Amino acid sequence: MSLHTPAIAISQARLVTSGTNRERTPMAIIFLALLWLSLLVALVTLAVLIVDTFITGADRLDSRLLTEYPSSRPGEAGARPAIIGSAWVIGTTAVLAIPLGVAAAVHLEVFADPVTGECAFLAVGARVGGAEIPFLWREVHSYDLMEAA
Repeated sequence: MSLHTPAIAISQARLVTSGTNRERTPMAIIFLALLWLSLLVALVTLAVLIVDTFITGADRLDSRLLTEYPSSRPGEAGARPAIIGSAWVIGTTAVLAIPLGVAAAVHLEVFADPVTGECAFLAVGARVGGAEIPFLWREVHSYDLMEAA
């Protein structure tokens, strides 16, 4: 088995990240507390900004904001073209990306006879492939997909 298999990589990662006493030193605990404090300050600031924005713009949140076109008078201005343009971009991206993503996940699987080494079965697989698949296949099954291609 190759050293690049996921099982070995996971076991090596566990060895590296195993808990030690260094993780519970006073400096580490102070650093962790400062991290949590900075996260709390950021979230409180974000919440204050969101609440202030909604309070300030609450009188403008009506159907005209979504149905009117831009105007030089702020009270009559809307965001209809921006919303329609965003919908077109999202729709076009989905129409192009979803079929291409599914097509990229389909690959050819080759099964070889272990005695003769000849191709015994071909199948189209619908799971994500990867760059390591031919090399892992050679190590596990002693059949070189790169040579067969």
